[in-house]
Amino acid sequence: MGERPKIGVAVIQGRPFEELRRDWQRCDEAGLHSLWVFDHLMKYPIMGVLLEAWTTLAAMAVCTERIRIGTLVSNITFRDPAVLAKQAVTIDHLSGGRLEIGIGAAGTRTEDALVTGSDEWPIAERVERFEEFIELVKTTTRGGSEFRGKYYWCEKFDRGPWPVQQQPPITVAAHGRKTLRIAARHADTWSASAGFGRARFDLFPSLQTWSTMIDDFALEAGRDPAGIGRSILIGPSGPDWWSSQDALDDFIGRSTAAGMTEVVFTYPAPSGELLELVKPYL
Repeated sequence: MGERPKIGVAVIQGRPFEELRRDWQRCDEAGLHSLWVFDHLMKYPIMGVLLEAWTTLAAMAVCTERIRIGTLVSNITFRDPAVLAKQAVTIDHLSGGRLEIGIGAAGTRTEDALVTGSDEWPIAERVERFEEFIELVKTTTRGGSEFRGKYYWCEKFDRGPWPVQQQPPITVAAHGRKTLRIAARHADTWSASAGFGRARFDLFPSLQTWSTMIDDFALEAGRDPAGIGRSILIGPSGPDWWSSQDALDDFIGRSTAAGMTEVVFTYPAPSGELLELVKPYL
């Protein structure tokens, strides 16, 4: 089967809590590597109305025991990075050091700004904010007390004298050239997405192109490209990659060949029993 990628799931938090808790625990017991929530305030196509991400993540932290947990990804449109950093420190404690911090520019979902009455930023400003946001979160969660940027700043931040993880790993979602460069500079893991309207035929060439760009930008920034994980998030719409064992094996094989080190599926999958299908990879 070759190099096996890590397998994770994003449990769509658009259902009653008891159902969510059951699925979180089922995924934890199955031996999956990671468990994620989405971060949107808007009513999302297909997924519907979602519970708020970070309060849901707190419940997830205390309802599971070993699985890594995180946001895929936190939305900078309505988040304050210093508050998010404090939330991250808190969730890391609640989970016993299992937090992954996912951050995305969220440039394609303008409805979230409408929910909070936020201004819609020009693309250039959003990109600048994206990098500053990540830098502030990195600085404060690893023990720094202050950060000053063009858009964000904080002073006297204190993560406490008893950190669990010295630096919770940061996942950065990116597809465009500018955001891929930011991911290459700052991410522990870079995340791409598929199945949110992206056609099957162009996915794997795109993954290979993006992964190569991450390599190039990492070298440009003085980082070892091999130190950056590569994750692909599979949305609840699009090609039926989980319909059978053969379909799933083909998809994971192609993803791995394109450089992916982790595959994250939405759960429950629209068809097929996902936890049974991924057993050979756990």
